[in-house]
Amino acid sequence: MKQFLLRSWKTIAIMVAALGVGIFIGILIPVQAPFTPVGDQFENNSSYHFINPLLSCGDDNFSHIQNGQVMDLQNKISSYISSEQNAGVLDTASIYFRELNGGQFFSINPSVQFVPASLLKVPLAMSVYLEAEQSPNLLQQRISYQAPFAPASEYFTAPTLAASSTYSVEQLIDAMIINSDNNAALLLTHVISTANLDQSYSDLAVLVPQNNQYTMTVSTYAGFFRVLYNATYLNHTDSEHLLDLLSESAFQKGLVAGVPAGVVVAHKFGERGYNNPAIPDQLHDCGIVYAKKPYVICIMTQGRGYDAMAGIIANISKLVYAYGGP
Repeated sequence: MKQFLLRSWKTIAIMVAALGVGIFIGILIPVQAPFTPVGDQFENNSSYHFINPLLSCGDDNFSHIQNGQVMDLQNKISSYISSEQNAGVLDTASIYFRELNGGQFFSINPSVQFVPASLLKVPLAMSVYLEAEQSPNLLQQRISYQAPFAPASEYFTAPTLAASSTYSVEQLIDAMIINSDNNAALLLTHVISTANLDQSYSDLAVLVPQNNQYTMTVSTYAGFFRVLYNATYLNHTDSEHLLDLLSESAFQKGLVAGVPAGVVVAHKFGERGYNNPAIPDQLHDCGIVYAKKPYVICIMTQGRGYDAMAGIIANISKLVYAYGGP
């Protein structure tokens, strides 16, 4: 079973690496030469609630223009992180913030690597939807589930799959995204076509990772939400639907707790526990806040106590919303 789990999550990690490098190359690398900034061009179709399809990419430095408000926000968050570190609650934290429609950008501790854990369920869902775009009947395929073969989450709990039952692929995606169900995720790893994944590696010219200890940065992971928002990886319907599912997440701490009631947040959390007092645990929450000016925010933390880390994420989310939400 241990080898099976490693093989399954290695497949997801490979896909994450492929997408992450592609996102980094195509979206996140700034242009260094002098230029006249041109913003991204969007479809602005009012029939969509969660996406804003990208028609053409402008120069990414358009989003790196800093102003006093953004610098002030960044300084406030940096000071808050330092205070929590001094209190012994937080070991480290990384934050990525960006207005999605050609706005401001900043990151704090951008080079720190974290274990993504359940955050990987978003690219896994993206991979399944991509394959379903080529095989329309895939989402209705029935999968038998006999008994749990993945441990329950140590911190977050939600309804799980019922043993000795069958589920459609679509139902498994719902359970994996809304309730962060680990067993649903492992069942879905059998749905992905290895041939299609290999083709994506070829298209992106990405080497296969050589180990199972996969880590990533906040900016790399935030790129998945930008890809969904801009509908540049999945088609418009699937991008919209996946973000809709993410807005129904049962995890209501972290980002959601930091914004006013009624503000829509499409997000995914991830936790990594070590059951060892000498090794700090990790808790992350990343997604899109649909404020007046929608923005993507990704917060990854490492510290002592999940409730404390969830509270820190909520407080940072509140600070960011005060800048970009009203």
